[in-house]
Amino acid sequence: AITSWQPPSSGVIERSRIEQLPLNGRFLNSLVGLTIPGVEGQRTFGLREAAMEYVQDGAALVNRDTGGLQGRPPGLDTIQEFKVETNNSSAKVNRPATVIVSTKAGSNQLHGSLFETARNNGLGVARRRQDFYDKPPKLVRNEFGGSLGGPIFLPRLYSGRNKSFFFVS
Repeated sequence: AITSWQPPSSGVIERSRIEQLPLNGRFLNSLVGLTIPGVEGQRTFGLREAAMEYVQDGAALVNRDTGGLQGRPPGLDTIQEFKVETNNSSAKVNRPATVIVSTKAGSNQLHGSLFETARNNGLGVARRRQDFYDKPPKLVRNEFGGSLGGPIFLPRLYSGRNKSFFFVS
């Protein structure tokens, strides 16, 4: 029997995998483009930018002017996992591809993280240059951030243990 190739119907990327992937920048759309076959930047199987919709915890992340991803998507530290549907999507969505993002939440334990991403001319492997510059352009890029989550606790007023939680990034 002759079978034809079909793109995957969905792929789930968990938190541990998100932390292991090498990214150029800390953007959700670059993470999606790196992990899902057929997705390159904002294009899905060659379709234009508006062919993909991002949904975070049930709410659409859409720029109403352009139809693409909003200008300030969720940070990578806030994402617990994401799923990309590129074939046979649910009838709830109106685009050929959908990125469904689940964010982290607080818990009874106080937890958090800090990060720094540093890129500059001193890092990396030297390669033969194909241009005519006397020296390479200067590159200094540092990104800092963090996240913190846990129960809401106000001394002598409220204890949110097992009830109310917070998470910030």
